Amino acid sequence: MKLRTKISLVNVAVLLFAATVTLYIAITDILEKSSLDIRQSEQEDLIRVKMQMRDVTDLAYEVVNNNYIDSLSAKALEKNYGWLLQETVNAVSSDINRELISKPVDTDEYLQLAIKAAKDSVSNFHGQYIKVFFITPGDKSSEAVAPYVNKAAKNAAEGFVFNESRQNPVIAYFSKTAQGRITVVAEIGARQIVADARERSKAVLRKLIYDEGQGYVFVYDLDCKVIIHPYTADIEGIDYSSLPDGTKKTHIPLMAELCKKKTKGYINYTAPKYEQGLTNHPAVPKVSYVRLFEPWGWIIGSGAYIDKIEKMAETRKYDKLEQVNDLIIKVLISSVLITFGMILFSIFFAESLSKPIVKMIDKMKTVKLDEITTSSVSPLKGSYELKELGSIFNNMLHSINDGVKKIRETTSIKEKFESELNIARNIQMSLLPKTFPRLNENAEFDIYGAIKSARIVGGDMYDFFNIDDHNICFAIGDVSDKGVPSSLFMALTRTLLHSKAGKNLAAGHIMTDMNKSLCENNDASMFVSFFIGLLNLKTGKLNYCNAGHNPPFLIRKHKKIENLPVRHGIPIGVMDLEPYYDDTITLKADDMLVLYTDGVIRGLNRRHELFGDVRLEKTLEKCVQLNPRQCADAVLDEVSDFTGNVEQEDDIAILAVSYRGRGGENKNKAASVIKVG
Repeated sequence: MKLRTKISLVNVAVLLFAATVTLYIAITDILEKSSLDIRQSEQEDLIRVKMQMRDVTDLAYEVVNNNYIDSLSAKALEKNYGWLLQETVNAVSSDINRELISKPVDTDEYLQLAIKAAKDSVSNFHGQYIKVFFITPGDKSSEAVAPYVNKAAKNAAEGFVFNESRQNPVIAYFSKTAQGRITVVAEIGARQIVADARERSKAVLRKLIYDEGQGYVFVYDLDCKVIIHPYTADIEGIDYSSLPDGTKKTHIPLMAELCKKKTKGYINYTAPKYEQGLTNHPAVPKVSYVRLFEPWGWIIGSGAYIDKIEKMAETRKYDKLEQVNDLIIKVLISSVLITFGMILFSIFFAESLSKPIVKMIDKMKTVKLDEITTSSVSPLKGSYELKELGSIFNNMLHSINDGVKKIRETTSIKEKFESELNIARNIQMSLLPKTFPRLNENAEFDIYGAIKSARIVGGDMYDFFNIDDHNICFAIGDVSDKGVPSSLFMALTRTLLHSKAGKNLAAGHIMTDMNKSLCENNDASMFVSFFIGLLNLKTGKLNYCNAGHNPPFLIRKHKKIENLPVRHGIPIGVMDLEPYYDDTITLKADDMLVLYTDGVIRGLNRRHELFGDVRLEKTLEKCVQLNPRQCADAVLDEVSDFTGNVEQEDDIAILAVSYRGRGGENKNKAASVIKVG
């Protein structure tokens, strides 16, 4: 094959490779940017839905607030109740005047008849929410009933009067009759005014349906009683803090607690999905915005189901992917055309390039290879290209000599670095407990731990030590990343554990203090998943806190293996926002707790299969009658057999704690030998 043909083929291959790589990079960049746009769109959808919920809730709040203000406004009360009060007073006045027709006016008999007629007429309104009574001028007992009316009646024959007390607002209408000897009064008090204001508010809020009937306004009170729920009117007026059968708490107490603390805000929870004409469905994730109307103790809110937001995101994602596909097709077509043009150019370029090289080859055939020394080559005679080739070859030999020296120096530096890493590993391993309890029949517990780093140094750890004569602390952790940085972060975490753990402190409190310290000046943004256990050797009570770590397995004697799935927060070192809480269980005699890092379940075999939780649990089922050391060794052996010769990718740590449940005061032989750190 001729040189120019080879050069052409090489050029074509390089061009195809470059075009493929460029196309791959371009398509990857397009997909990444589109994924970013989709994620941003999802966030925008969530923000938009939240703003819509807030706007609707604020609108409902304004409706309620306006009705509340109207219940305290003389002008609004006169508008709402004036005609009714006037008709009532006019009816009573007509009854009185009817009885007094053709009766002498300026006599005591006339006044007595007027009073009797007023009493008879007023009695007809007994029991109604409008209060009707009359005032006889000069009669102190009747004038004392409503002094605010009596004061107004001195200056007018009729009119409206408003008692502006916020505790007891009253709107009244009075009119003098019987030649001015009797003042008839009709009033509506605070209870009815407020009740009417609430009913007006409820009537409006029930109609606040939006988003094609899926959005609505709900109202509860601080006692978890349902005030308004458009799709489930059958539960209005009842306490719905828990389900009717009492089996499960509802989301309403969470809303009440939020409103008591902040008066308004967003809340995430699960609730049945109600639709018009349908019964309730199983609970699904939902987000709501609630706001407290303090005068009436109403929790006003509006919510949206998460699946609705997800559907919006899916629609937007589908549209975006169509645009991306169109763009990729255009890029592909453009790349093919450009590549074809470059191939034609490369053929022409190879032809022009091969001519001087052929001349150089012909000249080099005259050179005797046995005369070339390893140090240099004699200057070649001939064309400029051949001379340049000889010069380049000599420079190459010198570069090779220099390169060998540098390789030797690099090898020496590497050996020194590996030696320092081995020292670092020895220091790291010296931080971990190496002395384990010696068992006897009076020992109250047994414990064993093992660690296997993926590199010379790693970020996994375990630890255990005495807090006092009857309490031990044990822990396991997995630092993000691997290598020297994670080992240093592990050492810092262990130091914090020993400094923060103290007598009478709960695991959650210890975890909170450690997290606060790790978050300070954490420029490397490293974190550690961590599990702390505090075991009382007398009672068997285990107080524990899990900060984003793999849930441990609890092996009950002669029983099925249990799991402690509770995680009390995110890994420590990420952010210092909320305190960690903890839980407490009671271990029985011969119960064993097995803690591990994710290197155990993430072990890969040649078929790229994970060891996984299922294989780990099956392995632990064989450990019911084993002690902690035997159990830990069994797990490590199973992982090793499973992975075979596949290189370990993650650090592995395991810690097994067995509560013996026997022995007494000053009999804890094991505790005396594990006082470390």
